[in-house]
Amino acid sequence: MNPFDWISLFNILSREQKYHSLSDHLKRMIGYYILEVAKLDVEVAGVLDKIPLTVRRPPPKNLSKRKIGKIVNSNWSVAYNSKEGLENIKRIFYLSDKHLHKTPVLKHILHITNKLQSNTADDKTCINDMLRWYIEFRKRIMAMIPRVFDRQANEVKPEE
Repeated sequence: MNPFDWISLFNILSREQKYHSLSDHLKRMIGYYILEVAKLDVEVAGVLDKIPLTVRRPPPKNLSKRKIGKIVNSNWSVAYNSKEGLENIKRIFYLSDKHLHKTPVLKHILHITNKLQSNTADDKTCINDMLRWYIEFRKRIMAMIPRVFDRQANEVKPEE
């Protein structure tokens, strides 16, 4: 079973009282899974007051020459600008490191890669499919946290 199946099954079993003990077991299993995700995902870790165990790769030496929004499919990376205070700072996004970027950054990457006409349709499709899937995955995990960890729902604000 994949995590989406666990979440769906948990939702179904939660509605039926006769499955209460099975639901508790599934709740524990999902809790352990979410704690594992928190070791990698920056947003999930933040909600659970954890520190992700992974770090971002250093930027490539040619980052200053990279065009904003251009997909480099040899390593599936995209250059983008990030605001820090009043300054725009050029950064690199690697698709394999999507879990280290918050949802607004992922949405920004989607926007700039789709807007740039020089990106191929196939490259755009790959980035779109992976990022949209990951955003949806993260949203579902974030929605489960209040129920699994008995946290207040207002503590968890998944990005829309």
